[in-house]
Amino acid sequence: MAYSYSKALDDTELGGVADNNLNYKADYGPASFDRRHQRSISNVWILPFGHGQRFGANVNRLTDLVAGGWEFSGITTATSGAPFTPNVSNAPLLNANFNSVRPDKIGDPQVANPNRTEWFNPAAFTAPQGLYRDGDTGRNSLVGPRTFLMNLSLSKVFTIPEGKTIQFRWENYNALNHVNLNTPNNYIDQSNAGQITSIAADMRQMQFGLHFRF
Repeated sequence: MAYSYSKALDDTELGGVADNNLNYKADYGPASFDRRHQRSISNVWILPFGHGQRFGANVNRLTDLVAGGWEFSGITTATSGAPFTPNVSNAPLLNANFNSVRPDKIGDPQVANPNRTEWFNPAAFTAPQGLYRDGDTGRNSLVGPRTFLMNLSLSKVFTIPEGKTIQFRWENYNALNHVNLNTPNNYIDQSNAGQITSIAADMRQMQFGLHFRF
């Protein structure tokens, strides 16, 4: 099991541009890749049946073939949400050519029960109320949904003559079929502001595999 606490701050990433090219300092805030908390658990469990295992002393060949040698493993991760920036698409008072425009904050953007239909309160923001300036809302000042993924696999190695083996694997990605929501629409003056219309990770996927070693 591992846990990490981190905080990353910057003003741009990957060659991105600031809202106002003449004021990069105004874009200083949490990095887009900042994930405050991350927990991960890895597990490997060899089932205690079959020859050489705890309950394998009197196991016959058929039982060993069916029940012996199975390995159950997995990795589970839980991560804080990604930060995002509220933006406004129409700022009639700005009277300046900005790459993007942040709004002024006029209320509390937090909602009692964040969900896909209302992750934050867009009414807490308004277009900048002044000439030639960006809004006072900080870059990446809001945080999106957390992610939770449990990936599991079940495998067994079968030994065949002349030292060759075949490994069977059954792998499950997002085994619990947990819905990991993406970040919401961050434009506060659009009709679906604060709503989430996509997911950040695929729903459950399974695959079977055979690995022949010779």
